[in-house]
Amino acid sequence: MTLWTTACWICLGEGPPDAAGGRYHRSCLEALFDVSVAPLVPFDRLAVSNWAEEHAGRLSISGFQPKAPAALGDEGRALVLVERDSTHSVKPPHPTYLHTPENEHLTMRLARVVGLEVAEHGLIELSDGAVAYITRRFDRPAGAAGPRLHVMDFCQLAGKDPADKEDSTAEECALLARQYGEPGAVSALFRLLVFAYWVRNGDLHLKNLMLRETPRGGYEVAPAYDLLCTESYNTRGMVLPVGGDRVNLSRKRSRL
Repeated sequence: MTLWTTACWICLGEGPPDAAGGRYHRSCLEALFDVSVAPLVPFDRLAVSNWAEEHAGRLSISGFQPKAPAALGDEGRALVLVERDSTHSVKPPHPTYLHTPENEHLTMRLARVVGLEVAEHGLIELSDGAVAYITRRFDRPAGAAGPRLHVMDFCQLAGKDPADKEDSTAEECALLARQYGEPGAVSALFRLLVFAYWVRNGDLHLKNLMLRETPRGGYEVAPAYDLLCTESYNTRGMVLPVGGDRVNLSRKRSRL
């Protein structure tokens, strides 16, 4: 396919990709991995799925898609699945829904194009040839050095159990952003919700919305990291209603 031979697997821009392996730009690799040579990926989709199943409930990575935490090992030459100190999250192809890695990667690229702050992300090839989506954690400093940045998801802010992550509204989220976030937090949340509706992302629930501590000591809406077009998989409407509605939203319904 032309896409995979001429476009960078991170930025999707025309190349030619100039990093070893012919799939990435060096600058894109440095933004995603802090290295200029694409790391080896010695595990396959089954290893990621098995890891996610074995650790379900013990880590905060459960959700719509199977995923597993990873970090660079072997002096930065290989990506490995880890129990602690992860820097990235890997999502293999979904066993039921087709092309979820490509879907999420494209949706995240669109979010960046329209000016939303998003986590660094890209596509990788697993050892069995499957294409997987990878995102870099935004609560880790550059180079993974130093303490983790403090983040709080909107479930925590609302005092809700994670099982109730869909039991809320856009208006409640706006109130939480206004209460706990810096002055620009509500506007950032509004833009994210509008984008989610535009791309038909019906999975923007409380666990996928976060505030992150800033160097100033306040809190801002954290970079988006889990965006995809879920309507492709027979879901319809926003998971968090706006003005009581999940579909057919208009400007009159979008006053947060």
